[in-house]
Amino acid sequence: MDYILSLATADQKRTRLATANNRGQIQLWNLQPCLSSTARCELLDQWTADSEGVRAVALSADGCYLASGGESGKTMVWPLNPRGDRSSQFTQGQVLDQSSRSINTVDILRVRDEILVARGGDDTQVSLYRTSALSSTCP
Repeated sequence: MDYILSLATADQKRTRLATANNRGQIQLWNLQPCLSSTARCELLDQWTADSEGVRAVALSADGCYLASGGESGKTMVWPLNPRGDRSSQFTQGQVLDQSSRSINTVDILRVRDEILVARGGDDTQVSLYRTSALSSTCP
């Protein structure tokens, strides 16, 4: 059975939603169709991001980047395109760290040409990772 373990929205793109589940899947949604009617929300993208469960997702304020952390200990960043799905150049994302313990929470911040990702996990540590903004087609 699938269980949603985390969800996130983008501050500047309020109709964008990311969900993560216990089977390692991440889904990106457009909420616009279902906000004003009984229509179903639009699934923009879905992929298996972790061989085990994805415990945490976070979207950058501009909706251009997604961070994830999971039971396998991976901390990842995924560039997104303006439509809200994964950039075709980075369908596998970028691994920022591989811990021996599960990751329980992540947060992401885009500062000019740099991406900052914080994560916390079963190792009782909070870690911060910096990477150059990946060539996302998102402005």
